[in-house]
Amino acid sequence: MNLYCAFVVVSVQLAVILAVNGNTEEQGMERCHMGDTSCIKDAANLILRERSHGVEELNLVDLNPLSTGEIVIRGSKGGMVDVDVRFSKSFITGLQNVYVESISGFGEDMVGPHVVKLQSDSNSLVGDYVISGSVLYVPIWGSGKSNMTFYNPRYTLTFHGEPKERDGKAYMSFHDFKVDFSLSRLYIRASNLFNNGFLSDNMNRQLNANWQIIYSELKQPISNEISRVFRKLLDGVFQNEPYNELFLPDSV
Repeated sequence: MNLYCAFVVVSVQLAVILAVNGNTEEQGMERCHMGDTSCIKDAANLILRERSHGVEELNLVDLNPLSTGEIVIRGSKGGMVDVDVRFSKSFITGLQNVYVESISGFGEDMVGPHVVKLQSDSNSLVGDYVISGSVLYVPIWGSGKSNMTFYNPRYTLTFHGEPKERDGKAYMSFHDFKVDFSLSRLYIRASNLFNNGFLSDNMNRQLNANWQIIYSELKQPISNEISRVFRKLLDGVFQNEPYNELFLPDSV
């Protein structure tokens, strides 16, 4: 259940936004020209590495840990992982370890496509959960504390921009947003399954023994949730300032 991906996406795109935004100069961070993806990538990595605890004047929230709010993931009805999982009071840890490998797009043509590739050694989603349904056709239910650790996750984010004119200026909105991701290992720990210590321990062993099936079955609904959360965030941010005013002018 690579759920933390959604919030890695959010943190990285906030870094990209801050990297191109003129306000970064006040923070001692480099401002970038339109299409200078090397500059944007370096600035994004600098923010993730050195500003992960937030920048109040830029309204950048604390990313270490990052509060997630409520998230709902539903598996395929009648499938091998037919579950309804609700996460609340949860946090993502280790986002300062995320590394932006490459960025393309963010040029004069805001349509794109825009592509961001990133990776991390490991991150964890910890907090409260409620689950019901079945895994490998075995009933599962419970609520309690959860810990999911993700090893060597890699992500490719692809999306297009769409100009929206307001007061004679073009703002960037988003469509066709997609996330593809992979990982080398998923570790799951959910306390208090079945409200029974012995049964809970046994189910946790089965979940970890079959992590590849769980990951494969839930990959698409997780991607859908990522897209919804990320698009809502980006629409709010990029509608605050015209696209071309986010970058240094060519004459500078």
